[in-house]
Amino acid sequence: MNKKILYPFIFIMSLFYAFDSQAQTWTEMTLPIIDEPISGLSEIQVISQTEIYAVGFKGDDPFSTKVCYLLRWDGAVWTEILTPISSIPSSFEVISQNDVYVLAGNELWHFDGADWVDLTNSLPHYNSNPNFDPRTLKKMISFGQNDVWIIGGIDGSISGSGQTLDTYAVHWDGNEWTETPIPQIGGSGDFNYLEAVDGSSANDIWAVGRGLAQGDGTTKCGVYHYNGSSWSLENILVNAAGTTDMRDVDVVSENNIWISGDYAPSQAEITPLYMHFDGAAWNTISSSSISQNQRDAICELNSQNVWSGAFGDFTFYNGTNWTKPTTVMSSIGGSIKDIKRTGNGLIAVGQDANLNAFALYLEEVPLSISKDLIFNSVSVFPNPASNNLNVNLNNESDFEKVIFKIYDCQKRLIRQTNSAGQNNTLNLSGLSNGIYLLVVIPSTSNSYRFIKN
Repeated sequence: MNKKILYPFIFIMSLFYAFDSQAQTWTEMTLPIIDEPISGLSEIQVISQTEIYAVGFKGDDPFSTKVCYLLRWDGAVWTEILTPISSIPSSFEVISQNDVYVLAGNELWHFDGADWVDLTNSLPHYNSNPNFDPRTLKKMISFGQNDVWIIGGIDGSISGSGQTLDTYAVHWDGNEWTETPIPQIGGSGDFNYLEAVDGSSANDIWAVGRGLAQGDGTTKCGVYHYNGSSWSLENILVNAAGTTDMRDVDVVSENNIWISGDYAPSQAEITPLYMHFDGAAWNTISSSSISQNQRDAICELNSQNVWSGAFGDFTFYNGTNWTKPTTVMSSIGGSIKDIKRTGNGLIAVGQDANLNAFALYLEEVPLSISKDLIFNSVSVFPNPASNNLNVNLNNESDFEKVIFKIYDCQKRLIRQTNSAGQNNTLNLSGLSNGIYLLVVIPSTSNSYRFIKN
C-alpha cells in the first residue's frame, strides 16, 4: 500500500502476526477526536483507496441515546460527516457524495448533496405507530442510483406466515421501494431473518441469515441468491443440533464467495462456521478449536489470505486451515464488526475494550516480495487508454518481482500479471469501458486510476 499517500496519519500502534513466509501488520488508524466518550464502527464501504467511508455510533455513556457516527477517509485523514440521525446505524450505502443512504434503527435516511431526508415511511409495511414496527432493517447494497436493496426481517403476522420473523427484501428502482418475494426457510414460530448481503453485480446478489434445524441432526443454512429476476434458497445442510446464523458474506466474484457465522453442533456450544463457494459447490469449514464466538465479518484478500472477525479476535485462513492469531487483537480487545478490501489491503472496524471506535489497516505483502523493494517512480500512460496501458518502472533491478493488479470500481480484482521488465504493456482488451485502478506491488506510488475507453 502506498505509504506516502495512505499512511500520512499518526500510527497509534502496530499489531504484528507472521504466517508462513509472509509477514502482515495490522496498524491502527487515527480517528477524529470527538466529545462523546463512547463510540463504535460497524460497517465500511470502499470507493477507492482515497475514498473510504465508515459508519457507527457515538454517545455519552453505554446506556444513553446513541447517534450516527459517519466518517470519510480521503487518503490522508479520517474526518467526521455530521448528520441529524439520532439512531444507531446498521448499514449505509454511498452511491456518490451526493447520493448517500443510511439505515439507522428501522429508519431510512437519504442525503442528496444538500439535505438529509427521512424516507422511512416510503418503505413497504411502514407503521406510524412507534411502538410497533414489523420490520427489522439490517443491511444495504447498491449497483447504481436506481438499483438499491435493503434486506432484513419482517413480523410474520404481517407477511402472513404467523408469529415469526420472516425474510424481508425491498428494492429501489429509481421510482419507488418495492418488496421482493424471497423464500422462507421455515414456518410459523421460526425466525429466519436476513443479516448480510453482498454481490458481484446486479444479477449476482447473495444474502445470508438465520437457518433452521431439520429435526434429523442437520440444519439448513439461510443462504439466498438473486439472479437478476428472483430470489432462491440454496440447499445447504450442516450437521448441527441447533440452528445456524450466517452473519456476513463476501462475494469476491461469481465463483469465489465466503460466508461466516456460527452453528450449534450440540445444544451446549456455539462454534464458528465458515463456508466457501468455488463456482461448483459450497464447502463448509467448521473450526471447533477456535473460540466459541460468532463470526461477524469475513473478507478475502487473496486465496491464501482470508480474515474473519468477531468479539475479541480475528481468525485467519491460509488456504488450508483456519487458525486464531491471538496477538492481533490482544493490545486493544473489543469486537471486529466489518472487514473490507482496499485494493491491496484490508480495513477492519469495530469497538475496542475501552468502548472506543477503531479502524485497523492490513497491508498485503505478496509471497517472495520484500517490502523494502521500492521504486523511485512509476509512469503509467496513456490515460485514457484503449487496448493497451504502458507501465514503466524507473529502477535498475528486481523488475521481475513486481506485480500489476487491475481492479474495477466495485473493488473486484479483474486481472493480475507479473512485470516483464522495466517497460511493460498491459493488455486491456476485453475490459468494459469505465474507470479502473492499477495497483503496482511494491512501489512508493502504487495506485493509479485510469480510464478504459
